[in-house]
Amino acid sequence: MNKRILGITCVILLSCQGVQAQKAEDTEPQLYTIKGNHEVAIGYGVLPLPVLAAGIVDLITFSYFSQGEDRGVAGPLMLNYMYGFEDRWSTGGLAVYSGYVVNNKDTGALIYRNDYFSFMPRLDYHYSRNPNVDVYSSVAIGATYLQIHNREENDRLLYAFHINAIGVRFGKKIGGFVDLGFGMNGLLNAGVSLRL
Repeated sequence: MNKRILGITCVILLSCQGVQAQKAEDTEPQLYTIKGNHEVAIGYGVLPLPVLAAGIVDLITFSYFSQGEDRGVAGPLMLNYMYGFEDRWSTGGLAVYSGYVVNNKDTGALIYRNDYFSFMPRLDYHYSRNPNVDVYSSVAIGATYLQIHNREENDRLLYAFHINAIGVRFGKKIGGFVDLGFGMNGLLNAGVSLRL
């Protein structure tokens, strides 16, 4: 009789343990994937590559040639589309505008203005698997159309690039992002994005 009770008790305990294991498997969180996701983002940055280059030239020549000039910067203003083609990889396109203007300090007259229109394919690698916090790095390589105003030079087509050392996006469907990198988007840029 004791052996029967012991046997029945063991069978009941083992079957309960199987139910507990099944419940634990059902409640385990699923890993987030970007595969199949579309995302559109708009952002603004500081110190894009053309401004850094012009700033270095100004530092070298400012005391000799640029005493009566004021400088202004616009952008970089960026628009980005990305598509997740694997669990951790996404690709898309990046459009960036930035401008650099030099005016006469006394009269305000335009001395020259450069407008940079950049278009680059972009590739991102996503480190995190959390839908609320996305940590990523990216590289973008393409072309920049340089439009020159008030100079004896012709407009040009130049190489363009941007490397994000690290970027962080917060939010599920609508989110904000901050990127730290180097290139046409600037050293630091931030904005909003929408996952479709």
